[in-house]
Amino acid sequence: MGAVWNVFCTKHRENLSFSGDFREFRQLPPDLVQRLRARALSRVTDPEEIKMVERFHELLSAFLDRHEGCKLAAVSDLDDEYSSIFLDEESWTEFSLFEDSVHNQHALSHLKRTKPEVLVPADYWPNRADMHRREIERAVQRLRSGNLEDAARVALVRELEDQKRGLAAAERLQRFRYKDVLAMIRNAPLGQRGRPKSSPTDPSTRG
Repeated sequence: MGAVWNVFCTKHRENLSFSGDFREFRQLPPDLVQRLRARALSRVTDPEEIKMVERFHELLSAFLDRHEGCKLAAVSDLDDEYSSIFLDEESWTEFSLFEDSVHNQHALSHLKRTKPEVLVPADYWPNRADMHRREIERAVQRLRSGNLEDAARVALVRELEDQKRGLAAAERLQRFRYKDVLAMIRNAPLGQRGRPKSSPTDPSTRG
């Protein structure tokens, strides 16, 4: 997917996250949306891709309008300063293209026609969760047996922790639901705190 970019307002601790070729626009010129849109539309012809482009620029325009008069900046997750900006993640409110239901619908329609092999079946994450539960039970039973050398026990404890993390991730993605991010940008109270800054990997594809 490449770098994840964030346009953000430090005053209100809000950010809009997205991916794409944004480096030349990181200074946020006044005609940002128009230039980005023109460049993107010159590169795509597929109807669903065009709709994805238009939806992203709707979100970006709404975020810029929401913070009209604020001092905004842009940073990618590959930049050195990224970690220091978002050090206290839970104090930021994130609006994410990756969580937007409309953009996801267009992306799915495009993939169904062009790359159906990358789509994840509906039971993918439930099955992954079940697999991790089985592996956790197996590891717990082996640890209870008591017939392990120290090195094997350490390795098994490490494996058990890995499986627990995998289960937590699978259950989180199983529960994940897309949102109307445009409505959130337009209607959410400005600068509300406490929403964790997280962008789950799109569960509609394997990556």
